[in-house]
Amino acid sequence: MNTKHTPTPWIVGGKAKLGAPLAPGETPRIWANDGASIADISIRRKIGDGTSQQELVNADYIVRACNAHDELVATLEGMVTMAGIEAKAGSKSWANAANLSREVLAKAKK
Repeated sequence: MNTKHTPTPWIVGGKAKLGAPLAPGETPRIWANDGASIADISIRRKIGDGTSQQELVNADYIVRACNAHDELVATLEGMVTMAGIEAKAGSKSWANAANLSREVLAKAKK
C-alpha cells in the first residue's frame, strides 16, 4: 500500500470546524492541521445521552499516539543502533534489548 496517512499534527475538536469546541451531545472529531476532517469518534450509546467522557478520552489518545508516532519510531531506531553496538561488544542484555526493539519497530511500521 503506497497511500500515506494524513500528515500530523492532528487535533481533537467539534464537528463545526477545525479546533471548534464540542457542542453539548456532540461526538469529537479528529482534524488535520490543514482543516481536513480525519475521523469522528463515537462509542455505542443511547441516542440523547450526550457526549461521553470516554469518547473524548479515546479521541485524545488517538491524536497523542499519532502525533508522537514518527518521533517514537525515530528514537527507537536510534536505540536499536546503539543497542546493536553494545551487543557486538558482548552485552547479552543489550542484544535482548535490540531484538525486542526490532520487534516493536516492525509492529509500528506495518
